[in-house]
Amino acid sequence: MATPAQERTRNVISWLLSFLLSLFLSLFALLILTQATILSPAFLKRVMEQSGYIGYIKQDMEEIFVSYGISSGFDEAFFLSVLDDAAVQADVEREIDSLYTAGRAGADLEAFQSDLTEKLLENVRQREFVVTPEVEEAVGYLATVCTETYGEGVSLPLASYASDALRSLRGPVRVATGAVGLLCLFTLAFLFAIRRRRKAFCRYAVYAFSGAALTLALPPAILLLSGRIERIGITGRALYAFITGYARQIAYWLLAAAGVMLLLALVLGAVYLVLARRENLRTDREETFLQSADG
Repeated sequence: MATPAQERTRNVISWLLSFLLSLFLSLFALLILTQATILSPAFLKRVMEQSGYIGYIKQDMEEIFVSYGISSGFDEAFFLSVLDDAAVQADVEREIDSLYTAGRAGADLEAFQSDLTEKLLENVRQREFVVTPEVEEAVGYLATVCTETYGEGVSLPLASYASDALRSLRGPVRVATGAVGLLCLFTLAFLFAIRRRRKAFCRYAVYAFSGAALTLALPPAILLLSGRIERIGITGRALYAFITGYARQIAYWLLAAAGVMLLLALVLGAVYLVLARRENLRTDREETFLQSADG
């Protein structure tokens, strides 16, 4: 049986391990979320779609195309029918894939320019203009200018700066996730070895998982409740929708991770209560037995 000094030492070590486990669990969850969000092209595509980003960049490009068209003799209705939602979304998704994977082709601008040139020439013919070499040259120049605008529209914000970082981080983040996961298991095993009684182990594990849940939940909860995401100073509609949608999704994922940690803490807490009840019942039986023996 441990002496009071040994028990105090064991309690101090258990508290320290519980604190370290809480930090490791929080870091482990953050690394997993980084892989599932920031380093995931599927996540970025989903944010683009849900935030309305595609619709906004399409409207912005149409407004620019109409201004080009009016100065070149084409009516507004024509350029409002040039862009297709599905095609714009497909090109944006190609840009996302090229952002995360080296060597992947981005938006097919040559196909867009070729298709737009044909549509412009067909519109000229429908208005019964003679397609002379000068007209073809002018149409080709207009298609080139529109293609440049289209390329800028479907390209991702800060893509040139982020691509190298995103590609280079994938491997190290996976390694770090595995290393921190092993640290979590080692700390749990060490805590179990020190607190051989399952009830005491569950108690300190509850502290660790509860601390991790609080660490993960507090920042996104403050961010969402304060409304700071919506007050971000961005004037462009598309970029504003993208940044706010991206930030909200990350916050929701953090809250979901905190919910998982809290659920595990509740499960461990329920196990602790069951074990404590059994221990109390066993103690009561022993006391009853001793009293009956004395009697």
